[in-house]
Amino acid sequence: MKIRRFSKVFLAISGQLGIIGLQLLVSLGGEPTWSGRFAMLTWAPFAMYVIWRLFLNPYVKYGEREVVVNNAFSRYTIPYAEISSCGGNRSLVINTRGHGKILVDALDASFLWKGKRDSVALELMKRKEGSKGAVGEFRRVVTLGFPEILVLALTVLFCLLLALSFGSW
Repeated sequence: MKIRRFSKVFLAISGQLGIIGLQLLVSLGGEPTWSGRFAMLTWAPFAMYVIWRLFLNPYVKYGEREVVVNNAFSRYTIPYAEISSCGGNRSLVINTRGHGKILVDALDASFLWKGKRDSVALELMKRKEGSKGAVGEFRRVVTLGFPEILVLALTVLFCLLLALSFGSW
């Protein structure tokens, strides 16, 4: 079971409305040129990457013997036996025995999501009690790497070169 911050459908519709709004702004200045269109789309891959990294990537996933917390730039695999308590005022904080506090980015801190945060904390504590001290390995992996930064930079560079090749802005 995965718990995400926002629905993918909500973000997809918001992104489409944003691109339509940008196209409308370009069209208001007269007949849009191809260079103007490509210049407008130059930042679209970057914006989509930021939306994915901050809103779609974070999740909490329950496993059989461990919980996986995928934050914006790191992924934690926490055995249920390592969890000492769960709580937090603004968002879910998982307190572990030997690894300190882990802030969960996947749950929003607003009043509307307080019930979801509390239900996840309750579920984690139930699974901790049910694990009966099963031993597992705590792991932390940094998920920001060179390949994804390279692909993002090349995509933005490609769109920028297309804008420059079709004329001046």
